Amino acid sequence: MRPGTLLRWALTTSVAAAGVLPLPYQLGEHVDLRADAVGFTGGWGSVPEKERLKLRQKAGYTWTFPNEPEGYKKRQEQRWVEIQALDHYQERLDNFVQYTQVRTVPNYTQNGFDVVDIPHDLWQRMRDRLHEQLPKARTESEVQGIYGSVRPRMVGHGEGRNLLSELQPILERWVPDIETGLQPVTAYGMRAYGRGASLGFHTDRVDTHVISAIVHVDHKYDNDEEPWPIEIEGHDGLRHSVDLKPGQMLLYESAKCPHGRSTALKGDWYASVFVHFKPKDMATYWPYQQKDVWLAVPPGWDSKPLKDDGTPGERWAGAFLTHDSVVVQGMADRLATTKQGLPDKVKRNLAAAHPAPAPNSHKRARLNSRIDPELLKKAHEAALAAGDDPPVRQGPSLSQVAPKNIPKEHTGEDLDDDDDGDDAEEAKAALKRPEGRTLKKSSRRDRVVPARRRGRRRDDDDDNVAPVKAKAKAEDDDEVEVVVGGSLLLMGFGWWFGGISLVSLTLCLRRAVVTRGRSLDPRRLGRKEKAELPL
Repeated sequence: MRPGTLLRWALTTSVAAAGVLPLPYQLGEHVDLRADAVGFTGGWGSVPEKERLKLRQKAGYTWTFPNEPEGYKKRQEQRWVEIQALDHYQERLDNFVQYTQVRTVPNYTQNGFDVVDIPHDLWQRMRDRLHEQLPKARTESEVQGIYGSVRPRMVGHGEGRNLLSELQPILERWVPDIETGLQPVTAYGMRAYGRGASLGFHTDRVDTHVISAIVHVDHKYDNDEEPWPIEIEGHDGLRHSVDLKPGQMLLYESAKCPHGRSTALKGDWYASVFVHFKPKDMATYWPYQQKDVWLAVPPGWDSKPLKDDGTPGERWAGAFLTHDSVVVQGMADRLATTKQGLPDKVKRNLAAAHPAPAPNSHKRARLNSRIDPELLKKAHEAALAAGDDPPVRQGPSLSQVAPKNIPKEHTGEDLDDDDDGDDAEEAKAALKRPEGRTLKKSSRRDRVVPARRRGRRRDDDDDNVAPVKAKAKAEDDDEVEVVVGGSLLLMGFGWWFGGISLVSLTLCLRRAVVTRGRSLDPRRLGRKEKAELPL
């Protein structure tokens, strides 16, 4: 074994034993205990907020990031201030969960992204299939965070498992510090965005979408001088605009780096395939689940003013960032809360996709004081000492930026697609509480209705429907016979008692008329009177 390899092995073993991830670039906040280890086994709202903060403290979270570059730290502090300015509970919570994930999980590359070429034969096959199938492609179901009046269209890439197997060595060479290699998760597409489309900024699922790639197949612009770039925040704190050429792919740390497309597509379509991998040894290289992110959310996220009026916010988009410096075209305007109209800050940033100009010195001092570690520590202690917890509200949204139903030919691995919700049942169940459904599930259209009430049945139950219906019909017939028979019996008894009563009443009336009310007792009648009584 070479000395360099031996040194790396020794370093990896020592830091893994100490509970710190073996990373060359130590971004994020590394703690020794995970959510399960401290007893945070449910989801958001499974324990009172005061108890969550105690478990957070037990896990070792302090919200300190000593290894962040200055530019990266400045951007994250700007993000904190802007998210705190969101005044709707749901929107602020979802933004804080995304922000917490961005800042606390580690990194595996120097700047978080790179651009490489894909194998030419692979690209040519997908491009030919795209041009052949696009005119008859199906329209994708609505996906939160994709804006524009024209929904994307979906064309199967047609490569099956071959797509992931061909691209896996490229991504593994990009992250050599994950020494055990990568495990394929999913590949979906080709997704062809339509004219006017834009994409909100977000990070991908923390438990599965760790090392990813966007494979650009082809596009049709109105003018090649006006491309539709993808924008990604690197570990240097800058937002980079990447104009992919057909046959290129963007490698990126999708659970760490916020990415989106702030401008509207000027063209007919733009088609890409999305592939996702995770480390094979998750326990060593990526021991994160969604509840770890929820546990790491810092105290003070819910500081007042904070509206809880039952609406998520004018710009809320689920698990997407919606604060002012990440505005994309198509997002809703902030509604006016005063007679003066929209706040000046919102007016300045509505059409912008980059941070606003730095405030003047006295304002900067005030804003920086809001995220001072000492003040944060005091806020933590005050939250723990609070007597009553706030009312239980809706939990954070789950990341779902892929189509709901992905045909098998669109995926490249014998696993569930991790954005379609099928393998997120545990996380969804963690969000459910007796107080009510999630915002997404609260509408009448999305409620689960029994098949007999809907008037239709599931396709996979066809073989069982006929026997069940026959049995139900037979049981119904038996019930009808019992009811009819019982009714006839009661009617017979009724007629019989009624007839006897009528006869008795007739005889009594007749005797009363004949005797004119006199007694028929022979002791009170003479023999003569008795003899003259008519029979």
